[in-house]
Amino acid sequence: MSESILLRAGSGAAEIALRGAELRTWSVVERPLIWSPDPAIWADTAPILFPVVGWTRGGSVRVAGQTYPLGLHGFARSMAFRLADRGPDWARLMLDATADSRALYPFDFALSVTYRITSDALRTEIAVHNGGSGGMPYACGLHPGFCWPFAGGEAGDYAVHFAETESPHVPLISAAGLFTKARRGVPLEGRRLALSNPLFAGEALCFL
Repeated sequence: MSESILLRAGSGAAEIALRGAELRTWSVVERPLIWSPDPAIWADTAPILFPVVGWTRGGSVRVAGQTYPLGLHGFARSMAFRLADRGPDWARLMLDATADSRALYPFDFALSVTYRITSDALRTEIAVHNGGSGGMPYACGLHPGFCWPFAGGEAGDYAVHFAETESPHVPLISAAGLFTKARRGVPLEGRRLALSNPLFAGEALCFL
């Protein structure tokens, strides 16, 4: 079986790796929109984050009095997903709990990641199923690295437009990668965040 899946729709194309169900490339009219990995800077492109997003305190979590080693962004990004179903412009990949995953996160989960591409858009859907009888705390998220600038011009010509109103104050991140109670302001005008290199110079922006 191939190690990746190619999706196409009109002028849109995307490559999905089975390892981590990670979006490796996405282009529209042959214009690349996703970062090309550079191991000297960041070897990923768009990892799936599960069952935690961000750092854990001390690199571990405690469940029912027992400690489990669970590091940055969890483990899904390094595990082999299976192809559950697909069409020419979509694919659904699955990751089920194994002995290896239970050594890090002692729950019977099933993680589904579905990609759907059109000629000018890409949609990612994540579903998490708890196969156990008790509660299963988790977090999941997307971490795409976009090319910037991707259509000419300068970096400052670009902005992020949020679908809903966000607070213009974000948490300061500690040296251990954890949220603090302190906040800092960002140049958010309505739902528009103007982009600049200094905006990301110190740490990530985490909108709560």
